[in-house]
Amino acid sequence: MDILAQYEKENPEQKQASQEMYGNQSQDVGPIVSFVMRISQGKIENEKQANVVLLIIAGIIAVVAIIIFISTRVESGGVPLPYEQTYKPLQSDL
Repeated sequence: MDILAQYEKENPEQKQASQEMYGNQSQDVGPIVSFVMRISQGKIENEKQANVVLLIIAGIIAVVAIIIFISTRVESGGVPLPYEQTYKPLQSDL
Protein backbone atom coordinates (compact mmCIF):
# COMPACT_ATOMS: atom_id res chain seq x y z
CA MET A 1 0.00 0.00 0.00
CA ASP A 2 1.40 3.35 -0.94
CA ILE A 3 1.72 6.18 1.55
CA LEU A 4 -1.12 8.31 0.14
CA ALA A 5 -3.65 5.49 0.19
CA GLN A 6 -2.61 4.61 3.73
CA TYR A 7 -2.96 8.25 4.85
CA GLU A 8 -6.39 8.59 3.24
CA LYS A 9 -7.52 5.37 4.92
CA GLU A 10 -6.31 6.55 8.34
CA ASN A 11 -7.58 10.17 7.97
CA PRO A 12 -10.82 10.23 5.92
CA GLU A 13 -11.82 13.59 7.42
CA GLN A 14 -8.81 15.24 5.74
CA LYS A 15 -9.94 14.10 2.30
CA GLN A 16 -13.47 15.35 2.97
CA ALA A 17 -12.17 18.72 4.20
CA SER A 18 -10.01 19.03 1.09
CA GLN A 19 -12.98 18.32 -1.17
CA GLU A 20 -15.06 20.92 0.66
CA MET A 21 -12.31 23.52 0.33
CA TYR A 22 -11.49 22.97 -3.34
CA GLY A 23 -14.87 21.70 -4.58
CA ASN A 24 -15.06 18.92 -7.14
CA GLN A 25 -12.06 20.09 -9.13
CA SER A 26 -9.49 17.60 -10.22
CA GLN A 27 -6.37 17.63 -8.10
CA ASP A 28 -4.21 18.56 -11.15
CA VAL A 29 -5.68 22.06 -11.39
CA GLY A 30 -2.97 24.63 -10.87
CA PRO A 31 -3.25 27.41 -8.34
CA ILE A 32 -3.72 30.16 -10.93
CA VAL A 33 -6.47 28.25 -12.73
CA SER A 34 -8.11 27.56 -9.39
CA PHE A 35 -7.87 31.27 -8.50
CA VAL A 36 -9.46 32.32 -11.81
CA MET A 37 -12.30 29.84 -11.29
CA ARG A 38 -12.87 31.08 -7.75
CA ILE A 39 -12.95 34.83 -8.59
CA SER A 40 -15.28 34.31 -11.56
CA GLN A 41 -18.15 33.67 -9.12
CA GLY A 42 -19.26 30.53 -10.95
CA LYS A 43 -19.12 31.93 -14.49
CA ILE A 44 -16.09 29.77 -15.29
CA GLU A 45 -17.19 26.21 -14.69
CA ASN A 46 -14.23 24.05 -15.67
CA GLU A 47 -10.48 24.03 -16.11
CA LYS A 48 -10.63 24.43 -19.91
CA GLN A 49 -12.61 27.67 -19.67
CA ALA A 50 -10.18 29.00 -17.06
CA ASN A 51 -7.24 28.21 -19.34
CA VAL A 52 -8.92 30.09 -22.22
CA VAL A 53 -9.44 33.11 -19.97
CA LEU A 54 -5.78 33.01 -18.92
CA LEU A 55 -4.66 32.80 -22.57
CA ILE A 56 -6.80 35.79 -23.47
CA ILE A 57 -5.36 37.78 -20.56
CA ALA A 58 -1.81 36.83 -21.62
CA GLY A 59 -2.55 37.89 -25.21
CA ILE A 60 -3.91 41.25 -24.09
CA ILE A 61 -0.86 41.85 -21.90
CA ALA A 62 1.46 40.95 -24.81
CA VAL A 63 -0.31 43.34 -27.21
CA VAL A 64 -0.23 46.17 -24.66
CA ALA A 65 3.49 45.55 -24.04
CA ILE A 66 4.25 45.67 -27.76
CA ILE A 67 2.26 48.89 -28.18
CA ILE A 68 4.08 50.50 -25.26
CA PHE A 69 7.45 49.34 -26.61
CA ILE A 70 6.77 50.73 -30.08
CA SER A 71 5.32 54.01 -28.83
CA THR A 72 8.27 54.73 -26.54
CA ARG A 73 10.65 54.07 -29.42
CA VAL A 74 8.81 56.52 -31.70
CA GLU A 75 8.33 59.20 -29.02
CA SER A 76 12.02 59.20 -28.17
CA GLY A 77 12.78 60.55 -31.63
CA GLY A 78 14.00 57.24 -32.94
CA VAL A 79 17.56 57.69 -31.71
CA PRO A 80 19.64 55.22 -33.73
CA LEU A 81 21.35 52.40 -31.96
CA PRO A 82 25.17 52.29 -32.11
CA TYR A 83 25.26 49.64 -34.83
CA GLU A 84 22.71 51.63 -36.89
CA GLN A 85 25.07 54.63 -37.03
CA THR A 86 27.72 52.61 -38.88
CA TYR A 87 25.28 50.56 -40.96
CA LYS A 88 25.56 50.99 -44.72
CA PRO A 89 22.83 49.47 -46.86
CA LEU A 90 23.82 47.08 -49.61
CA GLN A 91 23.96 48.53 -53.12
CA SER A 92 21.55 46.83 -55.49
CA ASP A 93 22.15 46.79 -59.23
CA LEU A 94 18.58 45.84 -60.09
